[in-house]
Amino acid sequence: MDRGAHTHTGVTVITGYLGSGKTTLLRGLLVHPDLRDTAVIVNEFGEVGLDHLLVESGSEDVVLLDSGCLCCTMSDSLADTLADLMFRRARREIPGFRRVVIETSGLSDPAPILHCLLTDRLVKQHYRLDGLVTVVDALHGLEQLDTTAEAVKQVAMADRLAISKTDLAAPESTGALRTRLEELNPRAPILKTINGVVDAPLDLIEDRMTHDLDLAAAGNDGDQEKAEHRHDGTHDHSAHSHVGTCTFELARPATWAGYDYWVRLLKQYRGADLLRMKGVLQFEDRAAPYFVQSVQHVFGMPEPLNDWPWPDQRGRLVFITLDIDRAALARSLDCLYAPAGIRRPVSAEDAL
Repeated sequence: MDRGAHTHTGVTVITGYLGSGKTTLLRGLLVHPDLRDTAVIVNEFGEVGLDHLLVESGSEDVVLLDSGCLCCTMSDSLADTLADLMFRRARREIPGFRRVVIETSGLSDPAPILHCLLTDRLVKQHYRLDGLVTVVDALHGLEQLDTTAEAVKQVAMADRLAISKTDLAAPESTGALRTRLEELNPRAPILKTINGVVDAPLDLIEDRMTHDLDLAAAGNDGDQEKAEHRHDGTHDHSAHSHVGTCTFELARPATWAGYDYWVRLLKQYRGADLLRMKGVLQFEDRAAPYFVQSVQHVFGMPEPLNDWPWPDQRGRLVFITLDIDRAALARSLDCLYAPAGIRRPVSAEDAL
């Protein structure tokens, strides 16, 4: 899907639990010729093990790799690190780059990084979030998902999933892990990686934010129901993680006032439980559709698209949530059509 003409640099975040294989995957990606114009942000060079790839050091915190990629250490602030890369590129102090990859630590919550990419004023002017990739270990992934909330959240929030160490795990273990991942996050594509090698690295890194929306559209091709907003599918995993996902199709355009009202409602009453939301909406006074997304209580500004990603030109929204009833979400969608003049959200009991 074309997200419009812009000069924004795409950012992909790679996360995963301790020992999942993030660093191995990163090393494999950096030597791929299609990714030679990538800037990588890591916590410490020593954790990435890039010594054999280094050619020269532009400064004590930015190095040039023999693949042509840049690698820099994370400063105290991600926003400062991204701004520094942008300014150095503008001053031609470092080679140009077309994308950024951020590797998180194994125990980190990816939400703050996504928040920064969606809300920081300077970052938003020059960068866009292309997605979150979560690496899951085929040897220990099932156990981690059963015992650690961080691992579950990393998987549930992901836009793409990569199963690592498939050469070391038994096929039945890998199959069981894939089934679990599909239950937790049924709309995220799953790729396998062996020693950091991925068959289609660009499919893992480049903008695939609306892959799940495309699947929802394809799944509705034969459905003739014309509901105001229709639930397309849900997966409830309260026995293990309380994570659910659901998709809604909207039959008519939203109002700008209604969208603002709906956003304030979700943020105020269920922001912490709204792990991810993304979708495409039509607004009543605009011909072009708009891409919308959120991470918990942080909502990005709607982005105009050049065209619709599917022929029926109907809005679709995908939610990944913690303990939010889909019927409550369906009720909240009525707020999208509200007229101007609404000042504050109604009570959660009334609309969510």
